[in-house]
Amino acid sequence: MSANKLSQSRWLLYVGAGCIATGLVAGPLLMSGMIGGDDGSDSDDPVPTAAPVPATPTDGGATAGTAGVGPEVVSWGQEGRQLAVVLRNDSDQVLDEARVRITGRNASGRPVVSTTGPENDVCCTVFGLPPGEEFAVYAPLGPAAAEVTDVAVEYVSTDFRPVREEEPRVVARKGKLKRTADNAVVTATLSAAGPVGDYVAAQAILVDADGDVAQVISGRYWCYEPGTRRRIRLELYRSVPADLRLDRVIAHSIPDGVPAGPKGRC
Repeated sequence: MSANKLSQSRWLLYVGAGCIATGLVAGPLLMSGMIGGDDGSDSDDPVPTAAPVPATPTDGGATAGTAGVGPEVVSWGQEGRQLAVVLRNDSDQVLDEARVRITGRNASGRPVVSTTGPENDVCCTVFGLPPGEEFAVYAPLGPAAAEVTDVAVEYVSTDFRPVREEEPRVVARKGKLKRTADNAVVTATLSAAGPVGDYVAAQAILVDADGDVAQVISGRYWCYEPGTRRRIRLELYRSVPADLRLDRVIAHSIPDGVPAGPKGRC
């Protein structure tokens, strides 16, 4: 072998050994996080003293900071393949809009239902809720669902705002429940005041003999403005047990900008 070829072989051997050594050092550093990732940057952020709380994965899209926290559960009940839950805004701000996750468990602690509802469904969505006011949500149950013995509700996303000098107010009066062989109909008079939006959400709360919520009948109503007074009709489209009674009807103005879906008749 010539001197030139021998020198070239030694040079290649030194380069190869250097690459191997670099790999032996860099590999553990990458796995331990001491070398920057794909963006090529090294973070100088201080090491957190506690593990950060991750956003809970949900079908509604959780926002960090609200996942895992929930409103006050006032009452809940299970009847006719529906889990109904009454919530209260226990903050000092107006909850313009929120999506919640409802989880019901059986006596063994196993989930019977855990849902945020389909994307365009309002079963698990709260609208226009002032501090201290209530709103009802519900979750459908399968035909073979076990008895629910514990319920938890957590926020998936929220939109809070400070209380304004003047807030919309919708009052429901003269609620009445009428039963038929295949339906339950609640009628009530809604009166709107203040800067109400174009439409409102109303909910009839049916309770059992113990006063616990058993069914929620919800509806949306359009063409509202300050001073509007109108009789509404809420229908369940199936019968309810004879021992259920109408406890109250609650109504709230839906904030402007919240998608309302197809507009109903005025």
